[in-house]
Amino acid sequence: MTTGTAATRITDADQALAVAAELSAAFAAEAGARDADRVLPHVQVQALKESGLLALSVPVEHGGIAAPAAVIAEVFRLFAHGDPSLAQIPHSHYTFLEAVRLQGTDTQRAYFFERVLEGALFANAQSERGPHPIDVDTTTLIPDGEGYVLAGRKYYCTGALFADWVIVRASLPERPGDTPTSSTPKALAFVPADAEGLQVVDDWHGMGQRTTASGTVTLDAVSVPAERVVAFTPIFGAPTVYGARAQLLHTALDVGIATAALAEGVRQAGKARPHFEAGVDAAADDPTVVHLAGELTVTVRGAQALLAEAGRAVDAAAAPALRQCRCGFGGRRGGQGGRHPGVVGGVERTVRTGRHPQRIRCGEPVAVLARRPHPHAARPDPLEGTAHRPLHPVGHHPAAARPALRATGSRSRVSRRRCAAGGGHGSPSAGCR
Repeated sequence: MTTGTAATRITDADQALAVAAELSAAFAAEAGARDADRVLPHVQVQALKESGLLALSVPVEHGGIAAPAAVIAEVFRLFAHGDPSLAQIPHSHYTFLEAVRLQGTDTQRAYFFERVLEGALFANAQSERGPHPIDVDTTTLIPDGEGYVLAGRKYYCTGALFADWVIVRASLPERPGDTPTSSTPKALAFVPADAEGLQVVDDWHGMGQRTTASGTVTLDAVSVPAERVVAFTPIFGAPTVYGARAQLLHTALDVGIATAALAEGVRQAGKARPHFEAGVDAAADDPTVVHLAGELTVTVRGAQALLAEAGRAVDAAAAPALRQCRCGFGGRRGGQGGRHPGVVGGVERTVRTGRHPQRIRCGEPVAVLARRPHPHAARPDPLEGTAHRPLHPVGHHPAAARPALRATGSRSRVSRRRCAAGGGHGSPSAGCR
């Protein structure tokens, strides 16, 4: 739970990256020992809550900076460079912030965004165990008066021990007693960590990332007010980058692990003894070591570049007017589970992608917008200090960015799989860990 210490208010991307770099260095201290001895990082998580970095995606109208996905991904890479377990903890937090933005009511958005600006941490309770298929949630929300009763059991609930709110994905059966199926609508129940009937069990004993506290959550007749329930299924009724954003952050974790591994390898080489046949005084001067270090450096830097490119692709695909469509064909204010009608029909409007407006039809798949030539050739890049390259047309985009663009089209892979997006360690859906 958060303390009485107020969270810092981040004002721009540069500040976010600077604070993330400082936290990364602090996280790295004793990270190996914490993992080896499974010492849970309560102090480090509290520092994360107070840093203001949990609120980067909060919209401007709610007091945030609406940071681009590319910036948030770099923040996650920096976290993972310091401690991959700590970086994993806020992954689902950002996924649920996106769910609130897409499906929450005005009142819900105002309430939960303010909690996050104050330093609150969301954690997931999504994944379940068999024998039922992975797209079936046996945990249920049953109407009860003006609210709901939540019951079930969830596993791999990353960060739940540190959370202020546990976000539970549950089925909404038509009648009490009905067995949920894959077609049963789902919702997200936002449950305070100290709610009666909610228990977080510290039983995570996985190999690797041992301090994420990805244990079990049990829900015994938990009362949930209606204003704390957000629809989940309708997110996938229209073209969306919901899952692509989650996958991007997972990729950032992997890249951060790679950059840290390379840095540690160089450090170890610097103090190692040279091979007697190398003819050098230090292992770092051994031509074989230098060659290998060079190859690894090129590979890791390539991964960093592709991460940044993929982040820009997700940002380009998530045009504001399509992300918050109000045309009635789905999306946040549309029908439950409705779909955009492709490029036919809809209201033509102007949206901004960067500094230049473009005319689109509401209902046009996001990928269509991404295929159009980027209206400006270069602009400052907060991640690299260099210039953006123009967005490549679909079909000519770098390989790592293609999945992000493909995930935005009508009936995308992510939509079809109904990604749990942050469902805890081992969750089989794309973007769900």
